[in-house]
Amino acid sequence: MGSAKNQYENEQVAAEIAMGLLIEVGAVSECPIHEGTYIDQDLGIEEALDLGRELLATGDPRVAEFEDEADLESALNTARGNAGDECGSCGKNARKG
Repeated sequence: MGSAKNQYENEQVAAEIAMGLLIEVGAVSECPIHEGTYIDQDLGIEEALDLGRELLATGDPRVAEFEDEADLESALNTARGNAGDECGSCGKNARKG
């Protein structure tokens, strides 16, 4: 497997972990109808970053993918950026009705 593919897979794992932390603290929620669609709750990443710092400090395996706090913060920002203001599918259906 090439290094570019490995890097992509590592970034995907980091994004999934970061999204999980954001969901855990309530900064992002998943659409109850459309699995895999995430909605930003406008709370920022601070609580998730605090949780991630605690997990890094205790060596929690959930954050083993991250080399350091900066790596974690970057993944949290990316994950939050991937969440929308609303579920696009629900919003589209509401506008049709």
